Amino acid sequence: MSPEEFSLLAVFGVLILALLFFLYGYLPRLRRRRQRAEAEAVGRAEAEARREAQAAEAAASDAERDAQMALGKGLVETDYWWEIATPEERRIINDAWRFRWDRPEERWDRPEDFEAEPRHWPLALALPFAFWHQAIWDRLPGVDGDWTRRMLIRDWGIRTRHALLEQLHWLHVAGHRVPFNLERENAAALDEGEAFAVEAMLEARAGDEEAAERLWRFRRARADDRGIMRVDFTAWDLVRFAMLVRAGTAAGYLTVEEGMDFLLEQVDEMRACYGSWPEVGEHFRVARWYWHSVGGEQERETDVLDMARQQALVLAMSPWHDVPWDMPVPPAQGRFRDALEAEELLEPGAPLLRRAESFWGRRRAEPAGG
Repeated sequence: MSPEEFSLLAVFGVLILALLFFLYGYLPRLRRRRQRAEAEAVGRAEAEARREAQAAEAAASDAERDAQMALGKGLVETDYWWEIATPEERRIINDAWRFRWDRPEERWDRPEDFEAEPRHWPLALALPFAFWHQAIWDRLPGVDGDWTRRMLIRDWGIRTRHALLEQLHWLHVAGHRVPFNLERENAAALDEGEAFAVEAMLEARAGDEEAAERLWRFRRARADDRGIMRVDFTAWDLVRFAMLVRAGTAAGYLTVEEGMDFLLEQVDEMRACYGSWPEVGEHFRVARWYWHSVGGEQERETDVLDMARQQALVLAMSPWHDVPWDMPVPPAQGRFRDALEAEELLEPGAPLLRRAESFWGRRRAEPAGG
């Protein structure tokens, strides 16, 4: 072999070795790149499938809700629907209508004789719970004291006047509307990739009930299920405030005079947020669904109950029909502030304000539950 041929062969060998080294380093990178692209494609497909499933679930939920509303209305209007109703549905509708017969006879059997007084407006604020607890709505306390004390301990951990005022103060200044508003704002601000990451993080916390509820609410907010992005949570907090005031007077933690003044403290805020009693009821209903954070059969059962209650509250014989939304009411006398200061829950002279972020808006042009 001539020197020239040997040199050429050596150069060729070096090139072969360089190519082998290149392929040895490049092919794994190419394989990893392909695997990453495939994983991203699968992730996008799964995200798209999840969005489609959520949209289908939301549509099914809306259809189910509409069907339940029609069923609830039919059950109280026609013998036909009553005949085909299940025993559970009959019980629900019976519960929804029982308040009609349990109201004071001299008032509600002859509603044309009833004249609304200023005190009736703040009392009507607690009507969703007064109705469900079968309380006498137009006076304080209107419910049994022993049962109420047990309920306060079981559901709220309230055993003292101080604990009651602490919960009332929380509902007045923040309640669930602060965290729920932030949840919705954050959900709306995320792009698809960020939303996918949040869902994956919450899904990874298997067995964590709080994470499961946050995931449920996150998906409902992203889908704007039941028009949740237009719901004002003020009704959810302040109707519960009114319920606790009624319960507090029954349990002996508040005087009747204090209770009435505490309720008057909420009138202006409710009127600033809503334009009618039915609007209050609808925002309360959808907000309660969002708070409940449960899907499936349990969601359906809760829907039937809440829709039956809303149907009953807007009927012509309901107290909400008899108490004008815009009727004049006297201003509060400051007993709520006095009570909070006495229990050292508010600094003396400090303003009794709600935090600005506690409100989602004023008087939505679009109704809730759309």
